[in-house]
Amino acid sequence: MYTQALDRLRALPGVRLAALTSSLPLIPAGSDCVSLSPDSPLHVTTSAVNPAYFETMGIQRVAGRSFVASDQTRDTAVVTESLARRLWPERSAVGERFMIGCDNPQPAFVIGVVRDSAIRAVGEPAQPHLYRRFTARDAGALVAVLLDTTTDPARLTETVRRTLLELAPGIRVYTVQPLGVHVARSFGQLQWITSILIGFGVLALLLAAIGLYGAIAYRVSLRTREIGLRMALGATRLNVFRGVVGNALAIVVVGVAIGEFLTTVLTGIVASVQESIVPTPLSTHVIVGLIWMAIGVTASYVPAARAARLDPSVALREE
Repeated sequence: MYTQALDRLRALPGVRLAALTSSLPLIPAGSDCVSLSPDSPLHVTTSAVNPAYFETMGIQRVAGRSFVASDQTRDTAVVTESLARRLWPERSAVGERFMIGCDNPQPAFVIGVVRDSAIRAVGEPAQPHLYRRFTARDAGALVAVLLDTTTDPARLTETVRRTLLELAPGIRVYTVQPLGVHVARSFGQLQWITSILIGFGVLALLLAAIGLYGAIAYRVSLRTREIGLRMALGATRLNVFRGVVGNALAIVVVGVAIGEFLTTVLTGIVASVQESIVPTPLSTHVIVGLIWMAIGVTASYVPAARAARLDPSVALREE
């Protein structure tokens, strides 16, 4: 039935490729054990796919080959790069034999290696994953049909639903949606956390700007007589303005330097225990520094302008 379904769907206008899989964000991936010996099983996620899956999903093949129509048994497998590195760190995985199964391991051999890709949610770190050939045994469970289209996927949803229902009156079609909808849902929690962090970040910047403004304004009030004396001796208002802003920027530069140093050290410590953590790009450090410099100039502008407008005769009479 699924072969007929794929043929019918490939014939639809705008459809280039069609594939089957037992795992998508809507259908949780399975789990199993793989090992080179019974004493060292490795738990991995698994999914059953047909030969067109990798091309349809744009998953790049690194070595070997993908499934073909003649692979009708379950003793062939395609593994991800992370799984290949775990089991065969010093040689190619293609052609290697291993065991699949936690309770009753069965022998299998690797026919190909593909790039790591998200299995449960977009943005997750690379995890060992095993692809099996989609067989009749997998057809009795939940199956996802994937279409690669040249047109807007939303326009094909109803056409795809009707095509599947016409193929077999008793078939159950749970949902037909663009894959982008599933991707957006997997980002839901991450977007919420990101919004909260952005809110706290903006609040921190605002509080820092207010604090810096207060510190500079207080410092200017303590130096009123000094500023008046300098202006009486020939200092221009521009010199006074630059001096106040320069003091604020000096404080910001010291703070940014300390913060960047601590960030680099802490990132290195966390990355040593969590492989998905990577060093912060240099461009990010530069942008953060420029943002704080802009905050420093903004926060010190009013106190600096007020100091530049001081009347030297009035400032010298203040105690």
